[in-house]
This record gives sequence, C-alpha cells and structure tokens, in this order.
Amino acid sequence: MEITYQYLAGLIDGEGCLMISKATRIAEAKRGIKFCPVMSVANNYLPLMEKIMLQFGGKIRNQGKPIQKVYNIYFSSNEIRELLPKLLPYLIVKKSQAEILLSYLEKMQQNGYRNISDELFAFYEECYEKLKQIKRIRFDYDKTPKEIGKLICPICKKEFIVFSNHPHKKFCSTSCKLKDCWTRSNARIRQDKLDLVNRN
Repeated sequence: MEITYQYLAGLIDGEGCLMISKATRIAEAKRGIKFCPVMSVANNYLPLMEKIMLQFGGKIRNQGKPIQKVYNIYFSSNEIRELLPKLLPYLIVKKSQAEILLSYLEKMQQNGYRNISDELFAFYEECYEKLKQIKRIRFDYDKTPKEIGKLICPICKKEFIVFSNHPHKKFCSTSCKLKDCWTRSNARIRQDKLDLVNRN
C-alpha cells in the first residue's frame, strides 16, 4: 500500500511535530545561537514507519521502554523543504505551524551561520517565537491564537507580535525576560550593599 500525502498529513496533524529548535552556545553560529527546522512524526507501529521512511525519507529513532516503544521519524531540512509544501493543502491542526516553518525555510541560508544579518536573525527569532506560542495552547478551533498587536521589547528594543493567548507578554523572548530579571536582581543586590554601608 502506498502512503498518500493526505495520509501522512493526517499522521502529522495527530502525532507529528512542526517546530524550530534553538541551540545555544554554538561557537560557529551568530551570537552563539543556531536555529534548525524540525518535522517529525511518531507511531508505535514500526512497519508503518519503515514504509514512510522508504517512500518519503527521514530517519527512524525509537524512544520509550522496550514494552511500549515509540518510533519517531525525523526529516532533514532539505526533506522538509521538499515534502512540507505537498502536505500543506491537507493539514488542518498544524497548518499554521507549517506555514510559519515554510516561511522560515524560504529565508534559511545554506552557507553557515556566521554571516546572517541582524534582520535575518530577528526573522528567525520571530518564527521560533510564533511556533512556540502556538504549541503552548491546547488546539481548539475557537481558541487558535490571533495577533492582537505589536510591542517594543524594553531590553533589545525590537518589535514583536503579541498573541491572544499571551496578551500581557512584555518581552520578545525568554532570553530578554531573563536579562530583565538579572538586571532587577543585580539592582536589588547593589541597593542592599549600599544600605548595609549606610547603616555601618
């Protein structure tokens, strides 16, 4: 039996993952950060996974206990770039995630990570944050996150999109939020030291 694009799209909607991973402390990457596209699908029936791999590519990895083993197929960047546009018309639950991932892939450079412009780096970060926001909520046709406005991050001064599921978001990324926490924490420590000196 041949696996159709419709069938694979259904598997990805139900048991798949579309995201952008973000690795830090990478010496050769701009600012020590490297973004990578991820498309995977999971199932506990190995013959099906082998059939998908033979027809569409990818590599199978297993996880879980031997009694209840789960198999995952992970696709490379080039495989995602070729396969995802063909799956897009049939995706329902993860359609918006697929569109963001495809827009990221369109601008993804192939010649390393050192020469990425600040503008392109900001675009990668925006795609990463959009996918992260979508994955944080339980899917509901009436509760899909919607753009409600844009703000300027007080730390890096970059513009970012605010979604309906996080209307009170103040920072463009987790790293900026942590920087703000560190700044306020250091300010309190300095103030405590000054108070101690004044008391003495």
